[in-house]
Amino acid sequence: MLCCYADELKEGFFPWIDQVAPILVPLLKFYFHEEVRKAAVSAMPELLHSAKLAFKKGQSQGCNESLIKQLSDYIIPVLVEALHKITYIFPVNWSQG
Repeated sequence: MLCCYADELKEGFFPWIDQVAPILVPLLKFYFHEEVRKAAVSAMPELLHSAKLAFKKGQSQGCNESLIKQLSDYIIPVLVEALHKITYIFPVNWSQG
């Protein structure tokens, strides 16, 4: 659900990133349910995109390159680790090229 909000609101979601990220990032390692991990993984790009747009458009006070780097440094290592553990099954149609 948070992924959808971030996607819809774009840079408008920026004011909530500092509250949402500390909740979602630990869910990337949530041991008991893969769907929880998948939902958290889906939200991460949207959080980063929201922060980037807020900075780019100058619409959120306090959003600068340093903050975006901090957010990236916080999210990306845990996200990469989580992506290695998630098992997605993608249908592949090799006849299309």
